[in-house]
Amino acid sequence: MLDERIVLMLDENVVLRSINDKFWALDTRLGAQYKLNRVSFDILSCLDGKKTVSEVVNDASQLYNVSFDIFFDDACGLLKDAVEKKLVMEVKL
Repeated sequence: MLDERIVLMLDENVVLRSINDKFWALDTRLGAQYKLNRVSFDILSCLDGKKTVSEVVNDASQLYNVSFDIFFDDACGLLKDAVEKKLVMEVKL
C-alpha cells in the first residue's frame, strides 16, 4: 500500500497532455506513452510536489460524486502504479 503521508510529483521527464476527451502521460526520456482516463489525468495533474498523497486524493475526489473510500483506494492504486513505472517520484522533505 502507498503511504498516504508522502509527497509525490511528476518525474521531470513526464508531461501530461489532453486533446478533447483523450488524455496521456508521455515519458519523454523513454519515448513511452500511457493512455489515461479523465480521473487519472486529474489526479496526476494535482501532484505539485507540495501536497501529501492524502491531500491530493482529497482534492481530486471533490471533482467526482463517488464514495471517498472507494475513490481513495483506487487513486492510491493509480499512484502506486505510477511510482513503479517511474512516472512520479517521492519528494524528499
